[in-house]
Amino acid sequence: MEKEKSLNLGYFLALFLGGLGIHLFYVGKTVRGVFYLLFCWTYIPIILGWMDMLFMKRWIQDINFKNRYQDAPSIDYLNRKENNLKDRDKASGYTGNNLKSIYIKGPLFYDEGGNILPKYSHLKTPTRIQESYKEINQYFNNNTHVFYATDFVMDSYARSNTPGRYCSFEPLFAYWTTFNSMNQKQENWYLYWRSEFLRESFLKTDLSYIILFTYELLNYSFNQNAAFNASILVKLFHVYRDTVPGVQRYLPQWISDFLLELGEEELAKEWDAYSDNYDYQKSRLHEQMIVHKDEFDKISYSTWKPYVVGYRATEFFYANKTKIYKMFKSSIMVYEKLLRENDKSIFDEWFQEKKSVTQRELFRSAVVERPITQITVTKVVMTEKEKIATDLSVLFRLSENAVRDIMGEKRKIKVDESLLPEGMKEKLDEFIGSKSKASPKTTRFVKVREGSNATGGSLIPQRPNKDDESDEIKTPAFSLNMDEVNKERAANEEFAKIYRDNYEVETEEVEENNENADEQENERNGDENDTVHSFEEIFASSDEDYASFIENLDEKEKDILFIFDDLEKPMIEVNQAAKSLGGSANVIISEINEKSIEHLGDMLIEEDGENYVIVDEYKQVLNELKGMKTA
Repeated sequence: MEKEKSLNLGYFLALFLGGLGIHLFYVGKTVRGVFYLLFCWTYIPIILGWMDMLFMKRWIQDINFKNRYQDAPSIDYLNRKENNLKDRDKASGYTGNNLKSIYIKGPLFYDEGGNILPKYSHLKTPTRIQESYKEINQYFNNNTHVFYATDFVMDSYARSNTPGRYCSFEPLFAYWTTFNSMNQKQENWYLYWRSEFLRESFLKTDLSYIILFTYELLNYSFNQNAAFNASILVKLFHVYRDTVPGVQRYLPQWISDFLLELGEEELAKEWDAYSDNYDYQKSRLHEQMIVHKDEFDKISYSTWKPYVVGYRATEFFYANKTKIYKMFKSSIMVYEKLLRENDKSIFDEWFQEKKSVTQRELFRSAVVERPITQITVTKVVMTEKEKIATDLSVLFRLSENAVRDIMGEKRKIKVDESLLPEGMKEKLDEFIGSKSKASPKTTRFVKVREGSNATGGSLIPQRPNKDDESDEIKTPAFSLNMDEVNKERAANEEFAKIYRDNYEVETEEVEENNENADEQENERNGDENDTVHSFEEIFASSDEDYASFIENLDEKEKDILFIFDDLEKPMIEVNQAAKSLGGSANVIISEINEKSIEHLGDMLIEEDGENYVIVDEYKQVLNELKGMKTA
């Protein structure tokens, strides 16, 4: 194989030596180069040489492509009519003149051995699959008939040794992609992209093209070597899993099934989609707890909310919701720590497995048009116990009472602490105390600590005058300001009264299920009747919270939020927007969520499959941002 031409060198020759035609000799256009050389004295070739720079990239690519695949026969796909590919012979089901004219005999256009990963080099193609392709091979080489092969297998086999020709990217979106799903330009791009991938030149492409190549490998129609097919499947996954949404959804399961079909159970276990022959399903909360293990406070409130039941909220909750939410998250962490101290697991307390043994076929949702076997699957569904709703409801109420204590509210809501592990209340109080010492804040007792600006009392001794020759030390007069003493005494008495009111009063119960009882209780305590809000209402933030949150966003973070026309946006669009801003979508969204937790008490953006979703409770943030942008 000849050494590939350099595009940069081609540009250089055309720019500085174009008047002599040197760049044309470099790209093999000898006759044209001679004309440039003969008429160089007219200076016209100089201008033409600069114009040739516009075509230099295409010339270089064509030369390199021919050198790259010089051992494989060529075929002109650009002039091939699409309709001819779909004709079928009535006797065999296929038109020999069409499919056979596409099929290229001879050595492979790619390096088969070089593409096989050492980990999978020992894999052998099952005998039954080898036998099934003997008849297809005879059809293309000896003009025999094929009666059982499907359209996809025959179309794929006909193109299995066809190198692609350089062309521009053509978008494709199709479900269960086959060759009949593509027009001529899309097929040209697919063949070119496939050829480049096999020489480890990984071009950007759509998911549908990746799925089509995957189907060819699963069917053994592109190559009948199991080691090669497994290696390419794994390469496809690792190359495109982070850039093409959908690759992580489909390929792990299909790769696992491919290995299971070959009897390679240990290799199959390495793929999460099929671990220990288990079809493992988790609840959303369970998945979130696995992801944020030891950091449950990072789980969104929208995930916890369905499990808090039997709850009524008054104006106090609405006014102090952010504090209650943060306390609730902290209480879950304290609860989990208490369980660990008692050699228990929060997962065992809240979740249980339900198993069922079923039979399923391999390669679900894939176009596999060859005989496949069934496997035995132990289906495991992770479900929530009733205890999870009980515990979270009690923790939420306990958290609210803790906030009431901190805020100096003497009325409490009724909590059945016996439903929680012994010592939970004390552990939560200990946690609150440790946080208070770590970050002291201004409290309602600030008046006592601040005191007042005294104007009397003893005077501060002045520095002796150097000119004073006397050795006598003058002691300033001392006087006791009784007005200040009385003020301090009154402040201390107020402190004691507040202490008694908050910590010696008996807990008053707030009736939950009877609004009349609420009114009677409020009248008895001389309080105004609290406005009752639904549980969904208290999971909303105030306008002040929104303003504070938006104020702390930088321009890049605001630009990302601006692209959310609705509450949902595909990850691929967000990734592209972040890239255009010179950043990473994951990093920017993580920073937005950190600020959202700080100011709103919850994450603003969550992942839902292949989309980023703004939590419905915070859709007002978008409205605020759009209003600011319009203004």
